[in-house]
Amino acid sequence: MKHSIWVLAFLVMGFAQSGNIQIGKKVPSISLKNPDRDTTYHLDSLNGKIVLIDFWASWCVPCRESNPELVKVYQKFKDLKYKTANGFTIYSFSLDKDINSWKKAIEEDKLTWPYHVGDQREWRSPIVKQYGVDGIPSSFLIDEKGKLVIANPTMGQLKYELSKRKQK
Repeated sequence: MKHSIWVLAFLVMGFAQSGNIQIGKKVPSISLKNPDRDTTYHLDSLNGKIVLIDFWASWCVPCRESNPELVKVYQKFKDLKYKTANGFTIYSFSLDKDINSWKKAIEEDKLTWPYHVGDQREWRSPIVKQYGVDGIPSSFLIDEKGKLVIANPTMGQLKYELSKRKQK
């Protein structure tokens, strides 16, 4: 029974798989270009905001199915006032190899946040390895200091974490 409780606690807390990514520790930096290849977005430039790092791809059915709910969360929480943060945003990392498919999915799914990045290396990306991503969708909620709050939160957990950080 005790063993089952500990296993459940680890699952609920959403511990990341990689030794590099740990709850309460700063996540590795990411600096990559957008799909138009004309802008580099640095994850560190978002310090001060609460950020959901979202690993996904246009060809990933579960990713695409969860995007409408992710859009709703973004719309609800992006402009709120937070106790210690200057807003909420999403930093989307695409595992797409084909830029046109990636762009089309962003448009079709109405992913209106500005921070879309990728390196077209799919599963061979060093960032995928560094974050310990072994399946998508996969996400990491980080606080305004760039420290991991929760890995792979459910939509309910994501909403809860954002709600408890907003100003009353």
